[in-house]
Amino acid sequence: YQRPDMDDCIGVGYMSGFDGAASLGNEYIVGKYFIPGTPVPEGMTAKKIRAGMVAKAQIGGRNFDEILSGAYVLMEDMVCKNGYTLDYEGFYWTEVYTCSRFCEPLERGAEQIICDWYMPCGRNEASAR
Repeated sequence: YQRPDMDDCIGVGYMSGFDGAASLGNEYIVGKYFIPGTPVPEGMTAKKIRAGMVAKAQIGGRNFDEILSGAYVLMEDMVCKNGYTLDYEGFYWTEVYTCSRFCEPLERGAEQIICDWYMPCGRNEASAR
């Protein structure tokens, strides 16, 4: 079981239930990554993220809205240019907020903050030939 950069992670946003490429998901959960089997406190929700290949990017901007507005397009373009495709079967994304790239620069009033993004992907069969 692998978790991305958890030593520096302050929180995770998980989004799924997309109606189309132009929409945001119908489900959004804010939390942390935990090892499967960790007890879930009463009143809280746990979501198991399916295993598989993921694309990771660090996307920067002046604020989170600027990052969010370009994240999907940047990820899709990066994935395709590298011979992969986003996996839309049970599609989700997670944005990971780190202390070093997001929180501390935001608190210092930096001109740019960075959010880590993860989306499921797979090898593009056409480029594998």
